[in-house]
Amino acid sequence: MTAILRAGDLPGQPVVSLAGERLAEIKDVVYDRESGDLLGFTLNDPGFFNGTRSEGLPMDAVHGIGDAAVMVAGPHAFVDVDLVVTAAERRGNDVLADRVLTEEGADLGEVVNVLLDPSHRPPKVVGYEVESQDGHLITVPLEDTMAVSGERLVVPGRGNLSGGNNAHH
Repeated sequence: MTAILRAGDLPGQPVVSLAGERLAEIKDVVYDRESGDLLGFTLNDPGFFNGTRSEGLPMDAVHGIGDAAVMVAGPHAFVDVDLVVTAAERRGNDVLADRVLTEEGADLGEVVNVLLDPSHRPPKVVGYEVESQDGHLITVPLEDTMAVSGERLVVPGRGNLSGGNNAHH
């Protein structure tokens, strides 16, 4: 079974070349809420006094994502940040804090993380981690998402999630 990564764990991770050189750090994860695709990353300079870089890292230039680093072939993988993040994406693509509602109108909670399967190249978004009002974490598979607006995700009724409501205590 493939380990699933949480996109929220990636900011601060080093970006390392295949030659072992630490090139940058992940600042933000860029996600397309409509397609469900991970688009890439914005970057900081590595180190203690890291500033925001004018370059981004598109997903098609990522060699691999693990729990310790994001791997790239080399510094040529970086592109102008505007090629990774458009103005429209800056305004409305953060799915975190969106409410998750069932098609019957029940509030399941708030999106607290985007789940990634790093075994795909590029890594594939496979679902959302939702915190219910009582503090439990629920996994909502991406294929169960019926609609995504600027503030809400709509999913099938509680008993109809393909993940079986996967509540984790």
